[in-house]
Amino acid sequence: MDNDGSHQAEMFALQVRRQVSGGPISVASAELSRPGFKHRLTFGRDDGLSAILQPQLASYIHTLLNDEIEHGPRVLARPDETLALPGLMLGRMRAIISKPIAGQWQATVRFRYFIGGVQNAFAAKTYFDRPALEHREEIGMRALEDVAVPLLNMAMTAQTWPDSADTARSSGKMVTALASIEAHATELEFYAGLLRRYIAECGPKRMAELGTFDDPVRRMMQMSEPPVPALRPRS
Repeated sequence: MDNDGSHQAEMFALQVRRQVSGGPISVASAELSRPGFKHRLTFGRDDGLSAILQPQLASYIHTLLNDEIEHGPRVLARPDETLALPGLMLGRMRAIISKPIAGQWQATVRFRYFIGGVQNAFAAKTYFDRPALEHREEIGMRALEDVAVPLLNMAMTAQTWPDSADTARSSGKMVTALASIEAHATELEFYAGLLRRYIAECGPKRMAELGTFDDPVRRMMQMSEPPVPALRPRS
C-alpha cells in the first residue's frame, strides 16, 4: 500500500501481464483490501482483459497500458481522474509497471478509492458481492474526525479567547486545528466528489438508462440487519 500520509485503508488493485513474446494484456489477479483483511483472486488463464473485466474497465486498462507496459519500470499516476462504472466508482489510480519477470511484462493498477460493489468491475462472477454502503458511512466518520472536530475545537477556543490568560496557547490551538483541516481537505474533497457521483449513478433514472435495477443502496435498505462499518484508529 502506498504510504502517502493518508489514513485511507481501502484499495482495489489489479495485477496484469503480457507475454514478452506478444499477445493480449491479461489479468493475473485482483485484490480487495479493507481494514483487517485482504481478498485476493487469481486467474490462471491468459485470456484478454474483456474476458475478466467489465467492458468500460477493460477498455480503460487497455488504453492505459497497451503502449506503456513494455516500457517499465515506470509509474503512471492519474490522481484526479475518476472512473464511473455501473454501480462502482474508482479513483486515485496509480499504475506500477515492472521489468519483465519470467518472460512476462507485469503491471499493478491500484485504485486507492472505490465506492460501490466491487463485483461490478468484473464480467464474470467473483463473489465480491456484498454492498459497500459502509464507504458512504465512512466518509461521514472522516468528515467528523477531520473537519467537524477541529472546527469545534476552534469554536471553543474562540469562545474563551477574551477570558484566556494564555493567549499564545489559545492561538496555538487555533493554528493546530486549522492545520488539521488543511491536511485532509484535498483528500476529503476528492472522496466526497466520488461519493456524489456514485449516488447519482445509483439514482432510479440512471439505473433505468443502464437497464438494471441491481442497486446496492436498494439492496442495503432491504437487509434485515445492515452491516455496521468497523470503527478503526487512524494509521
